[in-house]
Amino acid sequence: FGKKALHGLYVYPGDLKASKDAWIPQYEAYQDAGITQDATFDVSSRAPQSAYTPFVQSIKDNNSTYATQGGTANIMISLMKEAKLQGVTSVEAWVCALQCYDKSILEAPETEGLYVSLLFLPFEEAKSNKMLATFLKNVGPEKADGFAAQAWAASVLFADSVEQATADGGNNAVTRASVLDGVQSIKDFDAEGMIGTITPAERTPTHCVVVEQVQSGEFVRLWPKKKGTFDCSDKNSFEVQMNLK
Repeated sequence: FGKKALHGLYVYPGDLKASKDAWIPQYEAYQDAGITQDATFDVSSRAPQSAYTPFVQSIKDNNSTYATQGGTANIMISLMKEAKLQGVTSVEAWVCALQCYDKSILEAPETEGLYVSLLFLPFEEAKSNKMLATFLKNVGPEKADGFAAQAWAASVLFADSVEQATADGGNNAVTRASVLDGVQSIKDFDAEGMIGTITPAERTPTHCVVVEQVQSGEFVRLWPKKKGTFDCSDKNSFEVQMNLK
């Protein structure tokens, strides 16, 4: 899209303060990357589509080229449905994260063109990664979504920390404290390649990403193009300092 080419709407999840707080630094990073904020709103995941009328009006008033939201998939669906209803054509990038990696998104024709960023390998690429294939086999394709993938990766991290605890102190050494210590000792973790590498010991998130797009009712990998890979450029990370108390 070009540097500073995008400007638009930022929608926060409005049901819990913790949910909104989780998105504040991310939206700050987006703006640091050059995506100017035209307007911002909070919305409940239970809000009817009519609640999105002022959101879409702000897009029209500002001729916004970008729109993103940090809540559940149904929020994205309602936003894009209302935009289509009001005849919005200016938005070049509708953007969402792992919560929109969901079958409900594909079932709504209004979400055509939506960009979805992932911190794990797409499910369509199970043949490229053994752990991803194991996840899908055990969870089942019908239940697998973005949150399930994150939960599975967390369980793998837990298992690794338990193994670390037993390696250090024997089979009877598994306690809450020893498991937490085990997590703190893990420097690089990627759930055997299923997710982008994180550093639990330093509490730093991944800067690896896969970008997909909804095309004709399917999630299609856009970047990086090679299946089974992530874009792990340092340019994907921004340092944000703030007090959320």
